[in-house]
Amino acid sequence: MHVWLRLKDLQIKLFWLTLQKMVTITMYAWLAEITPKLYFDSKMTLLSKICHIFAVRFLKYQFMDSNLNNILKEYFSHQDTFDVADISRFYNEQNPNISQATINWRIHDLTQSDIIQRVGRGIYRLWKSNPFQMDLSPQIKKTANNIKKEFPYTDFCVWELAVINFFSHNLINFNLFFIDVERDAVDAVYYKLKETQKNVVNIRKTYDDISDLAGNICIRHLVSHAPLQKHTKIQVATLEKILVDLATDKEFFPFQGNEIFTIYENAFEKYTINESSMLRYAARKEKRGIIEEIIKTIKRQ
Repeated sequence: MHVWLRLKDLQIKLFWLTLQKMVTITMYAWLAEITPKLYFDSKMTLLSKICHIFAVRFLKYQFMDSNLNNILKEYFSHQDTFDVADISRFYNEQNPNISQATINWRIHDLTQSDIIQRVGRGIYRLWKSNPFQMDLSPQIKKTANNIKKEFPYTDFCVWELAVINFFSHNLINFNLFFIDVERDAVDAVYYKLKETQKNVVNIRKTYDDISDLAGNICIRHLVSHAPLQKHTKIQVATLEKILVDLATDKEFFPFQGNEIFTIYENAFEKYTINESSMLRYAARKEKRGIIEEIIKTIKRQ
């Protein structure tokens, strides 16, 4: 409940910040429109003149940035990738007096605005959506459909450990099947599956190394509001959820050394990652700090 209230407060703050920004821009536009009529009026106050100048300059830079971003997209439209030197060359052609510090800030702003995306150390490309699509084995599909039939009102998702071979430097030669179920139904789903399958374990009640569970179906607790998606009518974990779980859940300890940075770096380079979704989910697990540090580290490399 405490975490929920904190998230609710954050949502309210974000709403008011967004509303404040909209009102501010509207005010600037209004000032820019009406104050020219008064600008040379002897009765116009100094404050009003300052407001007019500030409003006009604010809108000017807003439109200039938007136009410059469009020129940048056209400039790099025929290149698969480009580096910092290429971006610096572009901005120097537009403004020979621009400093490298300003260029670096613009690169940061471009990545945060989803105009370009980082694909390597100092290497970028124009942003394009490339969501991760998970393939499920017939075994886990069948199990998921059985759960839907037996527990139609229970929230759950499935995923497979083998997906980390897309990102990990050290490939694994085994697979595990995960079924993350809402807390109150974990035991019920576990015992129901045990009636027909032997290779089912409740992850909370095992201390085995994850490699010793190869081929098993592992029942885990599903954190509420975890980022999920549909795959052939089956709810599966998103890449954002998998990345957070790999970095924070005790059963994935073997991947939480240097390897986790390799996994994150490759995932961010190959696919479109929703960082906000990751951080919200990590916050619900009270692990936001860990994920923020990993993301900052791979972006510095």
